Amino acid sequence: KTYEQYQSLLQSDSVVIMRAKVDERDEELQLIVESITQPNQVELTHTASKLHKEIFIPRKTPQETLTKLGALLKSHPGKHSVVILLPGEGKQQRMVLPYTVEWSKQLEKQIAKLLG
Repeated sequence: KTYEQYQSLLQSDSVVIMRAKVDERDEELQLIVESITQPNQVELTHTASKLHKEIFIPRKTPQETLTKLGALLKSHPGKHSVVILLPGEGKQQRMVLPYTVEWSKQLEKQIAKLLG
């Protein structure tokens, strides 16, 4: 249904903004798209620079640390989407978190301390 509704926006080499949620099925992560829009250049620049933060997770980070990171991020609800960068075989994997945070220098320091 979603594909049929937004099919006209999905063109080769076009930029779109998707609102989606992450779902895990059969031990694989999937993105379930809820809506798609075409940004204008101002929105695109604003969204990329202001509302998107990336966190690199070092290889072999313990599960306990990841759990603490999740709790830390969830304790700072806000408007910034967070992308987790995971080292993978051959290339880095990107995972957009299903919640947003209020990013601050203090939060950034707490994350750096937690991840070492």
